[in-house]
Amino acid sequence: MELSVVVPAFNAAETIGEQLEALAAQITQLDAEVVVVDNRSTDATADIVRRRAATAPWLRLVSAPDRAGPGHARNVGVAHARADRIAFCDSDDIVADGWVRTMVDSLGRHELVTGLLELDELNDSDGGTQRGSPRTDAASYYGLFPYVASGNCAVRRTTFEGLGGFDEDLDACEDIELSLRARLAGIVVGFDPAAIVHYRYRHRPSELFRQGRSYGRGRVDIARRMKLAGLERPSWYAGWKSWLWLAVNAPRAATGRGRRAVAWVAGNRLGHLEASVRTGVVLL
Repeated sequence: MELSVVVPAFNAAETIGEQLEALAAQITQLDAEVVVVDNRSTDATADIVRRRAATAPWLRLVSAPDRAGPGHARNVGVAHARADRIAFCDSDDIVADGWVRTMVDSLGRHELVTGLLELDELNDSDGGTQRGSPRTDAASYYGLFPYVASGNCAVRRTTFEGLGGFDEDLDACEDIELSLRARLAGIVVGFDPAAIVHYRYRHRPSELFRQGRSYGRGRVDIARRMKLAGLERPSWYAGWKSWLWLAVNAPRAATGRGRRAVAWVAGNRLGHLEASVRTGVVLL
């Protein structure tokens, strides 16, 4: 089998159908499979996948009820995957045309590879703050090392198992943490701009605030791990531009327009503060 695509899913009934449709158009052209991992969903996610799988031999549903979290769900998916090449995408995004074939080819050149997250297709102008020109290389953690995006990446099984999989104790930034371990192991993160995933922002400000807060805490934890490993870590004031952006744009939250973008950045900054106090590793 050329590729196993692992899709973690939690309460994704509203979106997972679109992702499966996008994958179906590509997966049947190869000897490949899709493994959806239901991670404690309380909506119709499992039923939707189960009905689709009844007529789609390339699709399987597995359950990961032992603990919540995307890292655990992805690890369970890999354990059930049949191929030696594994790709990951998320249940609320949509892979672009050619994504599956691109990942197969990219893993012929790289042990660990990521692609481009396209931000306009599924979002309006106030969906978030991560706009700009398409990337020509992998995102980096404060310019110190490149990292994969967990919703658009692929890895050889031997590499994944050698690294120990995703850290299941993290509820965010588990992809950055995996990339940090890859760096320590001398594994280079590859980037393929042809591997495109249309990324979907959360819609409600409260959801964006919680997500941003988790990411903020996660980034500080990465800095803590770098310190423990004796590596150069970000300066304590590395996030000053985000604080400035928040100060300038905070009034937008009162009008409704731009509220989601403000919620994301405010949650992120709060997460940084909380984790800095908790860990003693200051990253504002």
